[in-house]
Parts: sequence; C-alpha cells; structure tokens
Amino acid sequence: MTAVGRPLRRVEDARLLCGSGRFVDDVNRPGQLWMRAVRSTVAHARLLAVDTAA
Repeated sequence: MTAVGRPLRRVEDARLLCGSGRFVDDVNRPGQLWMRAVRSTVAHARLLAVDTAA
C-alpha cells in the first residue's frame, strides 16, 4: 500500500482543463434515445394524461 497518503497524478486533468475531455453527455450513439424530465407547474397536482406522441 505505497499509495496511501501520497498524492496521485491524475491523467485526465490536462484534457479537462483544456476543454478537450469527453463526458458521458458528449457521446452520441446510432439509435440513441433522449429523455427530458418535466416538472409540474402546479403543486400537488394529479397526473391525468401523458402525451407520448413526441
């Protein structure tokens, strides 16, 4: 356990600081599905229907 208490060199820092790092949100796959969370505009409202046409 020679790494305990010693600083570790992080290899991803340079890419992230320069803006060239890839994040999960940057990956696009063929046939990929997208989702968006929609919040109610009315507190304690009841959900009566969902429009799935989009």
